[in-house]
Amino acid sequence: MIRRPPRSTLSSSSAASDVYKRQHLDLVNNYYQIQDVLLIKNIHIVKVEYKKFGQIKIYTANDQFIKFQDFQLVGQLEKLKLFFQSEKSKNLLKDFKTIDLRHKNKLAIGYF
Repeated sequence: MIRRPPRSTLSSSSAASDVYKRQHLDLVNNYYQIQDVLLIKNIHIVKVEYKKFGQIKIYTANDQFIKFQDFQLVGQLEKLKLFFQSEKSKNLLKDFKTIDLRHKNKLAIGYF
C-alpha cells in the first residue's frame, strides 16, 4: 500500500503549482480590468503578453498596442479611464498606434 502525505501538507512542487495558478488568475483578472476600460473607446483586446519585469503588453483589434506595468496597473487604469473620458482624447486618439502607461506621471501616445 502506498502512503500519501495528508492534503494539508504542501510539497514544494504543489506550492510552485499554486504560485503558477495564482499568476494565471492574476493575468486573467488583469485582462478583464483592462478590457473594461478599453471598451470606453470601443477598443478590443486580441492578445496579451506578459513580459519580463511585469510589463503587460496589450494588442488590439486595430493593430494598436498598449503597455502597462503590473504592479502599477490600478493607477494606470484610472489614469487611462480619465483620459478616455476627457474631451482631449477624441483628437489625440485619432490614428494612434501605441499608448504607454509605464511612465510615472505621463501617458505616452505614439503615431507611427
